[in-house]
Amino acid sequence: MPERISVLGFDDQLMAEWLDLSTVAQSPSDMGRIAAELALELINDSDADLSRHIVLPTHLIPRGTTAPPPAPPGEREGNSPAEGRNA
Repeated sequence: MPERISVLGFDDQLMAEWLDLSTVAQSPSDMGRIAAELALELINDSDADLSRHIVLPTHLIPRGTTAPPPAPPGEREGNSPAEGRNA
């Protein structure tokens, strides 16, 4: 990896750095706190919005398991698409 396939993890767990795993990170403590707040709201308010959707901030931590995609066959090894044409 990542010559043929890239692998991306989620939540940047402790082993991600050890495995050199690229990951999208979110704060687990923020996720837990907000989940608890939503649960309490649902318990305490029978009219609470059941369809409420919360998006938490994320950030990418690039490590060794991801790379740019390979060049298309005509552009590999320094060849441009025009080099294959007859002049």
